[in-house]
Amino acid sequence: MIKKSTYLLVAILIAASATAQVDLNLGLVAAYPMNSSGLDSTSNHLNLTAHGSPTGTNDRFGNPNGAYDLNSSTPDYFSAAINALMAPTELTLSAWVNLPNGIPDQKIAGRCVVGGGYLMGVDSNKIDAEIWDLLGVHYRLKSNTVPDNTWTHIAMSFKANDYLKVYINGTVVDSVPSGSSGAGTSATWPFTVGGAPWQPIALNTNGSIDDIYLYSRALNADEMTALYSLITSTIDGQATFNISSIYPVPVHAGNLTVDFSNAVTGHVFVKVIDAVGREVYASDFFNPKKECLDLSCLQSGLYSVSFLNDGRTESHKLVIQ
Repeated sequence: MIKKSTYLLVAILIAASATAQVDLNLGLVAAYPMNSSGLDSTSNHLNLTAHGSPTGTNDRFGNPNGAYDLNSSTPDYFSAAINALMAPTELTLSAWVNLPNGIPDQKIAGRCVVGGGYLMGVDSNKIDAEIWDLLGVHYRLKSNTVPDNTWTHIAMSFKANDYLKVYINGTVVDSVPSGSSGAGTSATWPFTVGGAPWQPIALNTNGSIDDIYLYSRALNADEMTALYSLITSTIDGQATFNISSIYPVPVHAGNLTVDFSNAVTGHVFVKVIDAVGREVYASDFFNPKKECLDLSCLQSGLYSVSFLNDGRTESHKLVIQ
């Protein structure tokens, strides 16, 4: 079965309440789809290095190896040298998490030492976001509820002389005013996923993580909703076909091959939906075996592809280069 995007690509969404377009690539520093590797999907190539033994696990759509499971007792974590955000006056950090127990203090991602930097975690089943600015002022929000055993989107957004905000599932849940100073530097410590940046074998994540995005700007409310919706709303239902494979992903040269080797019978209707919910391709096959979809008419971007057969729907993320 197809995995999610192996990288974040051009994704233009139209906010539901506004006519202005939302460019989710603007200010994107690093994007980690966590699909069997810690590769950064942006052109910055700020790849994560794995420590311990992180293991592939099902993502929130049920795709095998579409996320990583971290064991705090090993401990498992990732690190990367991200120098693009040194003393940032703005930043946004987001991730998907699925924790069996959100009570212990678990650091999800950030670059900091106590006294300087940025960090997002989960503690006492609450999102926990921290900023230490250049003047040593500590801003912290620990708020709302991150439920156990549930895929949840968490995010923090910081803007100097404005605010620190935290979001759960695309909605702001708390905020605090910020001073005029940017976040403190932390050149000694790498960007860390799954542990405390100053001591990565402490306060480790115990559970699954996915789709980590880091921005050099503060996303506004519409953009945060769009980011959350981009990677949730185009999945139509649970996989029921058990399609053998879909390749290549990302799609090159406009051709996508779908292997229906699991004896799907009757008509299969295919549709491709773009990032703003428009149907941009449709076709159908009868008693399909191995079929090729010509998607050369579609621009590079993020889509979903859905298959309908005898009342059953199977949908997947699709990336076109």
